[in-house]
Amino acid sequence: MKIFLLIFKLARRNILRNKKRSFITSLSVGLGLAVIIFTDAMTAGFENYMRNSATTIISGEAQIHGEKFLETMQAEDTLTGYKEIIEKLEEYPGIAHYSPRVISSATVSSASDVKYIMLLGVDPEKEKELSVFDNYMTEGVYLSSENSLGILIGKNLAENLGVDSGSKIVITVAQPFTGQIYQEMFRVSGVFETDMADLNKSVALVNIEKASEMLGIEGSAHEIAVRFKNPLYAENPDNPFFRDFSVPGNKALGWKELYPEMTAIFNLSKISIAIVGFIIFFIISLGIINTMFMSIYDRIFEFGILRAIGAKRSFIFMLIAAEALFICLWSVFFGSIIGFLVTYIFSITGIDYKGIEYQNVLLRAIYPSIKMHQFIFYPVFLLFFSVLISFYPAFYASGISLTKAFKKTL
Repeated sequence: MKIFLLIFKLARRNILRNKKRSFITSLSVGLGLAVIIFTDAMTAGFENYMRNSATTIISGEAQIHGEKFLETMQAEDTLTGYKEIIEKLEEYPGIAHYSPRVISSATVSSASDVKYIMLLGVDPEKEKELSVFDNYMTEGVYLSSENSLGILIGKNLAENLGVDSGSKIVITVAQPFTGQIYQEMFRVSGVFETDMADLNKSVALVNIEKASEMLGIEGSAHEIAVRFKNPLYAENPDNPFFRDFSVPGNKALGWKELYPEMTAIFNLSKISIAIVGFIIFFIISLGIINTMFMSIYDRIFEFGILRAIGAKRSFIFMLIAAEALFICLWSVFFGSIIGFLVTYIFSITGIDYKGIEYQNVLLRAIYPSIKMHQFIFYPVFLLFFSVLISFYPAFYASGISLTKAFKKTL
């Protein structure tokens, strides 16, 4: 134990002998750590934004469909036992909100144009609790249960049709079981603009009763979107919810299964962070090795004296490794503080990405997300990695011969 205390005492003194060099090295390594922390926080913030855009705007955290509906998107593939599912959802633990929906392809026509859209029949009150269409209204008002002929459309769709709030438009659908064409005139109640480009140009919302009547599927629905009290439930494939509602004829899926491309993007982001981290740590390693070798060349004569008075090679090896450890401890201190401050500031102000579209999502401000692992995993890995690469200069210093050491005089 005494030998280790002596080694750390000498290492600390040696580092402080050239304060400027030690400070610059520690600060540069710390900046590398800060960059990794901020990159991880930005990636986490981006993931949160993409996930929230998908789950809060329209899809919910989980959905229940007819077994074939997602494959065919045909209006005849409705839910099996719709009323029983609703009764079960009312009493099911862990569910915060749910919203049944009727979904069909349709055409919408105005005096100036005709467009192909997805018609979404919703319960206005339940949908308001699950999605945020009411928060994205740019003109007019949200749907009302009393107004069965009101309709909400996206801003881009309104511009393409040349209509605004109060205008009349005609929706045309084909009834799935009879093949008959059904047309209804609606008055635009309001116009919305979400962060998802496809919704703004190709989706219209009407009351679920009217949509069911138009399609001839009264008393049923195609989809039930669900929000949990704990959002993490949706990410757990072993959640009993998915088993309990995936009865014959139906299928319950979480957002990861609904958006597999988003899950792939998140996995790719983790790989990107690993690559960036490897590059930064490689650059850091060159800086540490350079600093350690400069220190060794400045003290070759001292190492010769130590060897002459009986110091073992292992003592010199551990001394150099201890000096690298001290530099890295300072680096962790500087890097953690800088990384936290920068991340915290941008987590409040955000970074503006307005006008950029990614995977059909219109980006706005991205807020870096501070996570505990950023200040545990990366600093610990930096310490381990830095001490590990210090073995090379430490091995070199411990192998310096007395003849070579004494060639350099005081």
